[in-house]
Amino acid sequence: MSQFAQNLKILRKEKNLTQEQMAKFLNITQQAYARYEKGDTEPSYETLYILSDFFRTSLDHLMRKQLRANNSISFENSGTISGIVNIHQAP
Repeated sequence: MSQFAQNLKILRKEKNLTQEQMAKFLNITQQAYARYEKGDTEPSYETLYILSDFFRTSLDHLMRKQLRANNSISFENSGTISGIVNIHQAP
């Protein structure tokens, strides 16, 4: 499993979200999202930017830093899925 896959799973669980919720947010299937967390595939650059915005972390931290459950990054001012969706919708 890649560092990204591990980090993605940790960050999702810390926000108490399901794979299905993340998949709907990203407009992909739950199976496609599960492949990200298994390390079978990696998302597009656009999706990586959306994920880093959502989790309020840098791409470097998302892709390379070894995060630990309950000790990863600060979620100060972190948004909800509905709040982040508004950021990514075109005016």
